[in-house]
Amino acid sequence: MITINVSAVLNEREVKNHASYLHQNGFTWHTASRMLSKNTKGITFKNLERLCTVLHCTPNDVLVWNADNGAKPDSSQPLHQLVSPELKAYVTHGFKNLPIEKLREIRKIIEQEVKNNM
Repeated sequence: MITINVSAVLNEREVKNHASYLHQNGFTWHTASRMLSKNTKGITFKNLERLCTVLHCTPNDVLVWNADNGAKPDSSQPLHQLVSPELKAYVTHGFKNLPIEKLREIRKIIEQEVKNNM
């Protein structure tokens, strides 16, 4: 079954209040709540497009596929691209143990990437 996982992308974007953020970006409270719920039955293409525009992502970033029978998805299946990674690395936690010089190098790389994408 394909489901939506908006919270994962919002967490990566370091958005604190998911529902408020979605509401401030044009979603009704009801729609925001439904998209954040694990029980969502569907999403309109209009809302999927708006969501991807607001979060600067693709549908593959918010859609997750789990094989219906609960078995591990076959990696040859094209839907495998939508399988959620089992272990998520939280970058901010990793920064705590890096030497200050490494942090400065990383900051320069990020600043250059941001400048290149503007």
